[in-house]
Amino acid sequence: MQGDLSFSDRWRSVFERWHPLVFAACAGLGALSFDLAGREGFRDLLQATVNLRAITIGFLATSKSILFTIGQKDIIVALKQTDKWILLIDYMMCAIYASFLLALVSGCLLLIKLREPEPWHRWAACFWVFCASFAFASSLRIIRFFARILKLK
Repeated sequence: MQGDLSFSDRWRSVFERWHPLVFAACAGLGALSFDLAGREGFRDLLQATVNLRAITIGFLATSKSILFTIGQKDIIVALKQTDKWILLIDYMMCAIYASFLLALVSGCLLLIKLREPEPWHRWAACFWVFCASFAFASSLRIIRFFARILKLK
């Protein structure tokens, strides 16, 4: 199947698959420049992240279950015939797992006294930025995938 794709389609496929990880790695490394853990309001951001990710997980799980219930619609049948169905489910599960990880990391960081500076706090905040960026980019990938589906005739 990969041989049937044009160069731009192959490039889009590679970009679509790897951009959340690359984006998250760049954001995480960039976070080393900032003392995010020691900044005012970081705990509030962590709490908001836990809440937002819970909502995101619920939304993604609901949309996945809706896709399974409309399994015989023309667009779903077409997705299954072109192997895009498996890719869509993989992307949705990736976004759900990334959201769970981000909520878990945010919850763990809420238990730590970040106002008392420790050398590892910067690395913990860097890992949090990595997780947040990966969850964001994974969710965005799903939105872009659905937008492409909606453009199909």
